[in-house]
Amino acid sequence: MGKYSRNSGEHTTKTTTTLFNRMTFKFMLTVGLVVAILIASFFLFIFDRTQDNIISEVHKQAEIAFEQVVITRHWNVNYGGVYVEKTAGVVLDPYLEKIGMEPDIITVDNRTYTLKNHALMTRELSSIAKEGEVLEFHITSLDLVNPSNRLDEFEKESLMSFDNGITETTQIVLQNGSMSYQYMAPLYIVESCLKCHKNYEIGDVRGGISVFLPMDNAYSAIQSTKRNLLACAVVLIIGIEGLLFFLINGMIAKPIDNLRVGARKIGEGDLNYTIPVKNGDEIGVLSTAFNTMASELAKTMHDVKESEAKWHTIFTESLEGIALIDSETGYIFDCNPEFEHQTERKLDVLKRMKIWEMVLPEKADTMKAKLYKIVKNGDGRLCEFEFQRPDDGTIPIEFINSFVTIQEKRYILCLTRDLTERKRAEEKLKLYTEKLKRSNELKELFTDILSHDLLNPASIVKGFTEVLIESEKDEKKLYSLQKIEHNNEKLINLIESAARFARLESIEELEFEKKDIGAIFKEVVENFRLDLNEKQMMLDFTAKGIYLANVNPIIEEVFANLLSNAIKYSPKGNRIIVDILDLDDKWKVTVTDFGRGICGEDKAKLFERFKRVGKCCVKGSGLGLAIVKRIIELHGGSAGVDDNPTGQGCVFWVIVRKA
Repeated sequence: MGKYSRNSGEHTTKTTTTLFNRMTFKFMLTVGLVVAILIASFFLFIFDRTQDNIISEVHKQAEIAFEQVVITRHWNVNYGGVYVEKTAGVVLDPYLEKIGMEPDIITVDNRTYTLKNHALMTRELSSIAKEGEVLEFHITSLDLVNPSNRLDEFEKESLMSFDNGITETTQIVLQNGSMSYQYMAPLYIVESCLKCHKNYEIGDVRGGISVFLPMDNAYSAIQSTKRNLLACAVVLIIGIEGLLFFLINGMIAKPIDNLRVGARKIGEGDLNYTIPVKNGDEIGVLSTAFNTMASELAKTMHDVKESEAKWHTIFTESLEGIALIDSETGYIFDCNPEFEHQTERKLDVLKRMKIWEMVLPEKADTMKAKLYKIVKNGDGRLCEFEFQRPDDGTIPIEFINSFVTIQEKRYILCLTRDLTERKRAEEKLKLYTEKLKRSNELKELFTDILSHDLLNPASIVKGFTEVLIESEKDEKKLYSLQKIEHNNEKLINLIESAARFARLESIEELEFEKKDIGAIFKEVVENFRLDLNEKQMMLDFTAKGIYLANVNPIIEEVFANLLSNAIKYSPKGNRIIVDILDLDDKWKVTVTDFGRGICGEDKAKLFERFKRVGKCCVKGSGLGLAIVKRIIELHGGSAGVDDNPTGQGCVFWVIVRKA
């Protein structure tokens, strides 16, 4: 048995070593490939940038050389060419005579000079540059005059592209075993060129100049850079791979093996086993975590028991009933004390009952159907049933049901609540509602009393008072009768306003129709024409046109109240302005007076019932503006008052929706 164990251990060690050698190889191979790709990409990027910079520098040199040639040509053209003495070896331009120019002149001392125009000068400068092996340039055109300026294929394609707006072309060519950078740009016709080239216009492309720069040195520099970068990359990759091999073997493979052994020990229950920790890296931290696993596991087991006790306390002390119902049979599997209290049965009794056996017999099938629906759909439901008491009577219970799975067993979780107190509260609320309904009926009865039983006697008093006033001659009695008439009129207005306001309070909504509120207000003005004339007041109706709005005919009462107040509280001989303003989707009706005005703190009280301001000078019931506000609110609008911006007085306004 011992021999078998020893061989088994050796086999395990060998397997472990093979395993980690294989892992090390895979890790190094993967990391090596990643590193190689990254380094190669980095050096390739450097090489490309270096190559681009070298070529860019050559390109700049070619541009400079081209500009120098062009500047030299412009200098020549600006002076009409340069004359040199015609001596042996001086090259003549035989093509000047073809364009009508005499190339030679003879001085008074019989010396002959010949013209070097810009084209000939460019060719001679190119020959000198070529002999110096610094650069070479070539002037050419699609419309050649001098056959020696014949163009190659690249120059032909370039000249054709210049006609299409291209400003320069380049290529790298191999000539006589040497690399050259060929740059070509167009030559444009300027005013001085028209002397020789009469068939062109200013700005046309006459031809172009090719500049050749030797690229051998630049190409050698590029190749040298490539070799150096490649060598650096190879050395760097090999160095990183060697470092990785050393680090993996010393810092990962062996610590991981220690972790494997420790994990097996702890898994077997040896919580006293300690894994050696040699450093503070990630594996060292993991080793420390393994070392604390035993104590943490013991603590976790303790916490589990404590959590179990806590949830047991919640389960038993909950103020709501909790019951687990077997989803297949309907039997009560478990419940808390509150559920026992609600059902007035102990758990041992409840376990022998199906949940639907606790409700009234006529409701059993309904509960059974609801519970099976929960099982089928997997979602919870809120419902209400009456449980039968063990002795007599019922208990109203509210159910919140959900579907749960505990250890692969499906249950219906029921949270229950005794509704006895809520039912009593609902009964009280029902009684209160009935009382409120009777109160509203009494309010309507009171409104009828105001409208008929009180208003009729007041009207009779008014009639007899008017008769007595007409026949009375005694001034003292006449004064008393007028006082009676005045106060009786106030009583009638109060009764009518109170009845009107009570009716408006009971209205929830009005029926609207499209009407011109400007025309409605004008009719109201005509109804008050006698009052205006009596007080010698002038009314300016500045609103012109048609003002369609969704209103009820009762809106006329709003306009009448506003106009009546303006007449009543404005001095004799004063002015009133009525206007209608456009507020996008609403109309704002304004009535401006020039009376004594209203203090700022009193404005908020004006539209409240029985609230008046300035008691010494304001008469009325205090209901008129409250009625205005109620009617406008039923129209979905608003009402208010502002100071008169043009002087003393107020601006009363209401807002209604456009049609």
